Amino acid sequence: MNDAATILPRLYVGVTAHRDLVESEESGLEDRVRAFFSGLQREYPDLPLRLLSPLAEGGDQLVARVALSMDIPLIAVLPMSRRDYEADFKSEEALSSFRSLLTGARQVIELPAASGGPPAVDAPARARQTQYAQVGVFISEHSQVLLALWDGKEGEEFGGTGQVVRYHLGGDMEGISGDPTPA
Repeated sequence: MNDAATILPRLYVGVTAHRDLVESEESGLEDRVRAFFSGLQREYPDLPLRLLSPLAEGGDQLVARVALSMDIPLIAVLPMSRRDYEADFKSEEALSSFRSLLTGARQVIELPAASGGPPAVDAPARARQTQYAQVGVFISEHSQVLLALWDGKEGEEFGGTGQVVRYHLGGDMEGISGDPTPA
């Protein structure tokens, strides 16, 4: 049998989302995400879906929960080592959700530090933001579809949802250069 015949195409969906979702809107968002995935499955029945997510609190976790509930495999793409990333979760509930979702992931990818060294927990904010920008670029580069739970505003935060959307649409994010794919 030819090796090419064993390669199965997949449809990779990346997610970028705000962390501060409005609690009263979460159920409606879950319904919309479920409908989005169902629509892709109807439109592309021969392409199994895969979700790429950094599993940040808020929208990333919401989308991952919906995907897993629909048996869509999850690939967790972390912007830094798990240990360092866990320090950025603001609540025990969000951290617990992250850990639970991570156990359901088919694969976990930890991106290397963008500036040559690991961003320690007490690293300057810009170094950590660069890691988040890098994970947004990675997810954009490795997905055919980008699902954004986003308010439509550019935002000030380097590597934030608005900048990731702009990168996905135009291929440019100031301050990020080179391929963020781990070696």
